[in-house]
Amino acid sequence: MTIHLITAGTIFNPLVAGVTAFIPVAGNNLSKATEAHVEMRARNDWTLSDMLVRIGTNTVTLASTIRSRKNGANGSQSVSIPASTGGLFEDTTNNDSLATGDTFNTQAVIGSTGTHLFAIILSYLIEDTTDSRYPLMVDGVPFTRERAITSFVPLNGRLNLNATESSTQYRTRTPDTTFSNLRTFVTNNGISDASTLIFKDGGAPAGEGNQIVTVTASTTGEFEDTTNNDQPDTNELINYEFATGMGSHTDGNLTVTLITCIGDDANMLQVCGGLLFSLGAGNTRFNSFGTDIFAAATTEVSTAVKQRNPYDLSNMFIRVLSNAADGATTVAARKSGVNSALSISIPSSTNGEFENTSDVVSLATNDEANWIWDSAASSGTLAVNIAGIQSSEPSTTILAYGFWF
Repeated sequence: MTIHLITAGTIFNPLVAGVTAFIPVAGNNLSKATEAHVEMRARNDWTLSDMLVRIGTNTVTLASTIRSRKNGANGSQSVSIPASTGGLFEDTTNNDSLATGDTFNTQAVIGSTGTHLFAIILSYLIEDTTDSRYPLMVDGVPFTRERAITSFVPLNGRLNLNATESSTQYRTRTPDTTFSNLRTFVTNNGISDASTLIFKDGGAPAGEGNQIVTVTASTTGEFEDTTNNDQPDTNELINYEFATGMGSHTDGNLTVTLITCIGDDANMLQVCGGLLFSLGAGNTRFNSFGTDIFAAATTEVSTAVKQRNPYDLSNMFIRVLSNAADGATTVAARKSGVNSALSISIPSSTNGEFENTSDVVSLATNDEANWIWDSAASSGTLAVNIAGIQSSEPSTTILAYGFWF
């Protein structure tokens, strides 16, 4: 049995008074008006619990409700947000039982008067009693592509297609993770040939993994590979590739609203990917683990996620696209507002991959955790594509005593 913490976050999600919106459970928590465009599909029997919502600015003058959803109906978990009130709200009493094939997501019903509120962080515990499965999602603003274009997507975080594959690649440090059930949802498809979504594994022939999702020509809806899986070796680079069909010059475009996958390992990959995050000279910014890397906040409380279970954090990975900063940048996992030993110092004017595979930080229940990015530069900007960390429940040591007579 494993219990993973899944988080959806962004500081750019104003929920307007009077609206009913639907929000993903992981990655970027940008809301949509259509529920199918944010739904995750369970691929094992799971228990979803400990719903947590962090509200930022709230100028809605009536109460709002944020709740779990299951198969398009209200779930068992909910929190009530009082008028004009921000802060942390939790449901630690109720849970939702999910069977394989169920869909789940979050719904926000916003009070009808006032302006808007910001739901900055949404998190749940997800318990798998038979395996160690957990969801990965890239979502947010839907992307549209013309025919015959190949783009690359990060494993988790904000939905953003990149023409440069290295900008989306994460380096795995656990050889036991199995990835399966690669899936996408297409809302518009004017391309007359099939398009493909591929799991990329740098150790596989031609870098292509076993999972391939074929999006049928001129067809919309949900597409999933329920047959194949991938188990990258340690030190492999992983990401997704989306290639639109060749079609003809008279074809229209194709629009995708999300990409999901299932990881299966006691070590959960908390990958932040998406739009480029730039850190200015002398600035300090904060991010939540496993969410939208672009959504860096100036205040830590906007990104700190309360842990509802003990976890060990390890194997920090950073991909720096460019670095004109004339001083070092410190990146660290924060534990209740303090830098931990799990950190990386990025030298001035240096880009590429940076890792800390040595240090481990232990989090207790109710600790808060997040990223910090701290620039010591006096000029120049550092730009980051991917940041990742692994979380796992602490191992239990069993002591055996024997007696001989």
